[in-house]
Formats: sequence, structure tokens, C-alpha cells
Amino acid sequence: MALAGLALGVGVALGGVSALGDVRALHHQPELRMTVTDCHTTGRSRSLANHCRGTGDPAGTNVATGTWTYDGAPLDYRPGTVATVRCAPDGECARLGVGDHVLALAFVAGGLLLAGGALTALAATVLGAFAPGLAAALRRPRTVRVLATAAGAALLVVLTAALCYALG
Repeated sequence: MALAGLALGVGVALGGVSALGDVRALHHQPELRMTVTDCHTTGRSRSLANHCRGTGDPAGTNVATGTWTYDGAPLDYRPGTVATVRCAPDGECARLGVGDHVLALAFVAGGLLLAGGALTALAATVLGAFAPGLAAALRRPRTVRVLATAAGAALLVVLTAALCYALG
């Protein structure tokens, strides 16, 4: 079970790192103003998605002139709405918000916590089988506090580095 938790934690953390890479890529795209020309909504109920097209001035960037697309626009966007977006050279645009950063960092943190917990359980199981005295030492309150403090500090360092990477 601990190995499955470790694999799941590593997978979730890698997904978070991938999301951080996407956030970083968006930070390097030019921020432009797009005037929405038309939108259509797909999906049902909670899974509604708004897809808008619009135009804007690329202002000397490498973004294509003509029609730009913005998938995942807020549902209240109507023709004439002016949105601040980040656009790829092909005219595919997106908005970058705090939620994008928080979600990516949450996946990294959650994956690391899950993997760390699974690794601790695996170590306790192995020590219990081969060195029962050391396994008992791991369960002492003082040892648990020290390990939890060290894990928390390491997690903060990793999340700070991940945020610096995403913003850099």
C-alpha cells in the first residue's frame, strides 16, 4: 500500500510541476487586450465552457493579426467585452490568474505530502521488520515533532522554489 501511495504522490507532484511549466509559459507570452467579437457556450450545467473569438492589436509582438481565440472565457463575456489576455503566436489566448498558480502549487504540495507520508510508512514497515528498536524510536513524540518540522521546512523551500520558477 505504501508503494502505491508513493507512486500516486510522485504522479500528482509531477502533474503539478507540469502545470507550473504551463503557468511559466503563459508568463512569457505577451499580455494584450482583446475585444470579443463572438462567443459560444458548450457543455451542460456545471461543465459549461465559454469559447470566444476576438481581435486586438498585436503591438509589435509575434502574435498573429486577425482573429484570436479564448477558450474558457468567463460566461458573462459578450461581444464588445475587452479582456486582458496572454496570447501565443498562433492567436490562442488565455488569462493567467492567481488560481492557476495556487492550483499548480497545491498539486505539487499535495503530491509531495502524499509521497512523503507513504515513504515514511514504508520506512517504518521495513524498520519494524529488521530493526524494531529503531522503529520504536520513530514513534516517540519528540522524534515525530522533529521530523514533521523538517518536512514542513523542506516543503516550504520546495514550494518557494516552484513559485520562483513559475514567475521567472
